[in-house]
Formats: sequence, C-alpha cells, structure tokens
Amino acid sequence: MTKYSEQSKRRAHEVTQRLFSSFEYLRARGLISNKQEFSERLGTYPNIITGLGNGTRNATLEMVINLVNEFEVNPDYILFGRGEVLLTKQEFVGDRVAALEERVLALESAFKK
Repeated sequence: MTKYSEQSKRRAHEVTQRLFSSFEYLRARGLISNKQEFSERLGTYPNIITGLGNGTRNATLEMVINLVNEFEVNPDYILFGRGEVLLTKQEFVGDRVAALEERVLALESAFKK
C-alpha cells in the first residue's frame, strides 16, 4: 500500500509541476497577463496557483481539464510529460471533432432505442 501511495504522490507532484510550468510558459509568451487571469480561467484563485508553484498544493483534475480546454495545452504534456506544452491547431481541432463524433454516435444510439 505504501509503494502505491508514494507513487501516486510523486505523480500528482509531477502533474502539478507541469501545470505550474504551463502557467509560466503561457505568461512568458504573452498568452496570459498574470496569475489572476490564469486562476480565473482555471476556475480557482491566485493563492492556489502560488501554492502549486511552491509545492504546498496539488493540481486538481478540474484544473487540468480547464487548462487543456482554455489554453489548448497538450494533455499528454500535463499528465505524462510527453510532447510540447501547447497542442497544434490541427491536434486541438482533431480532438474536438473526435469528441463531437462520439457524442453524435451516442445520441444516435439513444434515439434508436
């Protein structure tokens, strides 16, 4: 049990570090102006972002989802440290189209029943 717990803690810390580094990346490129804007778009508060940066807080799933949706950040980068920080437009649009196709198929299936 302890090994699993330690591994989970390490992974949560890594995701949190990458989320905070995404904030710094977006700010350095002028895509956001400050911590206040970033926190609002993630659905949280500036002091929470500070806590992410100094290691006293971990990122939540909601923050990760909002980061990906609001800023087109690559979920593979956030979750696994793979790839570039931002998705290309083609990847972002492709992901959205795939998600919409899944929803349409689910609705079609529901109406056929």
